[in-house]
Amino acid sequence: MLPAGEAQFAYLNLSARREAVRVREKVDAWFEGYPEKSRDELVARFRSAIGDPHHSAFFELFLYHLRLARGRQVIEIEPALPHTTKSPDFLAENGARERFYLEAVQASGLSSQDVAARARLSTALVAIDTTPSPLHFLDLTVSGSPSQPHEAGPPIGIRRTPVMRIEPSQCIRPALKKKASRYGKLDHPYLVALNGLSTHHNEEAVIDALLGTPVMRISRGPNGEEIVEELRRSSAEGSADQTGANSHSCHCR
Repeated sequence: MLPAGEAQFAYLNLSARREAVRVREKVDAWFEGYPEKSRDELVARFRSAIGDPHHSAFFELFLYHLRLARGRQVIEIEPALPHTTKSPDFLAENGARERFYLEAVQASGLSSQDVAARARLSTALVAIDTTPSPLHFLDLTVSGSPSQPHEAGPPIGIRRTPVMRIEPSQCIRPALKKKASRYGKLDHPYLVALNGLSTHHNEEAVIDALLGTPVMRISRGPNGEEIVEELRRSSAEGSADQTGANSHSCHCR
């Protein structure tokens, strides 16, 4: 885990660890192989002290070179569309020489408000951790996030966070939904590549995000027999089952 207040790029750029050096060498080589006319903007985002632009820039760079490594072409970066000023990340070609648009999206599960709150919390933690305290360290439990910047405030030895419910699909679904109709009607197929940044993201979470949360509905038939159905419930249906007073549902996972 990075120290509070240290951006991932700053660590990667300055670390003398062998692993970091290897990553730097690979990333530098990838940038050298990225089209020059689009390189500066991508480099600027990659060097960002804010996590989201840094991660999104790396993912676009990774997708570009993944296409090349598979022997496939990237026809154009941010191709212009006739009906909108917005542009997908890539116009690409598959093995059959069929063209499609490729869009990179990341699912961090954080809103812009969450990102700002984390930045304020990081500032507060840095202030605490840089206060000289040679004889003691703190066991810190963080609850919530500050709503406004803190004044500069002893080093932190232990930091705890509260228990929270983890629902990876709820992070993935908004990210996909945001990109699904972003460019309107297109003249080529449209492929969205998702970068799930949570350690809890997995294939099942993506399926849940696309098709709905697995639930089991148990009801009684006309003769009193028990009927068990395995279904999927979309996020729009909410947490309460609306199928009637004689049935109830529960999450399968």
